[in-house]
Amino acid sequence: TFVAENLLRGGRAVLLPLWKGSYERSDGFDPLYAAGAAYRTYLIQWVSEIRRSVDYLQTRDDIDPERIGYQGISYGATWVPVFLAQEPRLRTGLLIPSGTFRFRLDMPESKTKIVTFDTALELTMTYVEGVERGP
Repeated sequence: TFVAENLLRGGRAVLLPLWKGSYERSDGFDPLYAAGAAYRTYLIQWVSEIRRSVDYLQTRDDIDPERIGYQGISYGATWVPVFLAQEPRLRTGLLIPSGTFRFRLDMPESKTKIVTFDTALELTMTYVEGVERGP
């Protein structure tokens, strides 16, 4: 991806996990229409996968374990506060949302309130948002 290429050019290492329900691991799950237990099950799985990703990074001699961050793009940006709150080895977060998932920050139907994770964090998150201008 464009963002990953820029991170690499900047001298950073990039790990691109394929989350359950996405890309080659797609199984029909649609986060825009899922709720309740199904949504919670996926969220638990994603937190587990981010933890395993950090476990892997910490086995590498070329990675500084004190400088591991998480960048989320589009729907992945929605989960940055959750991942940072649930995985203390992540030191920073970069959110690059598409803007279409903003309504998901408070999901009463699943009892998952992402906004509450923001106040539990004692580290820096950077939120990047742009405006697409038409012709």
